[in-house]
Amino acid sequence: MRNNITLGNHYHEEQLHQVIHDSQLDDLVNHLPEGIDTMLDHNGRNLSGGQRQRIALARGLISGRNIIMMDEGTSALDKKSADAIESVLVANPNITLIMVTHHLRPEIRDQLNAVYTI
Repeated sequence: MRNNITLGNHYHEEQLHQVIHDSQLDDLVNHLPEGIDTMLDHNGRNLSGGQRQRIALARGLISGRNIIMMDEGTSALDKKSADAIESVLVANPNITLIMVTHHLRPEIRDQLNAVYTI
């Protein structure tokens, strides 16, 4: 799983653990046989859609992206996980977040600078 997040680049363990936490991947990592060093199946076949979404987010976060565009980026997650991830992203002053969603929750809406409805 480490390589799925880092794409072979080297990061400090603290950075890796922070993006795992921010992406709500702690439980998954803790339940994998070799933790973060568990090899995942090709194309993440052994993961749920929500787990794959969180890994993609962790990949963007660890690479230091300042702009994150999420098109239904938390759609496969339960409400609690989606709220936690979106709150972390919205609260980070170093990230410009552009979200495309059919399910904008009031808790997140209230934290956004602008909302455009199409």
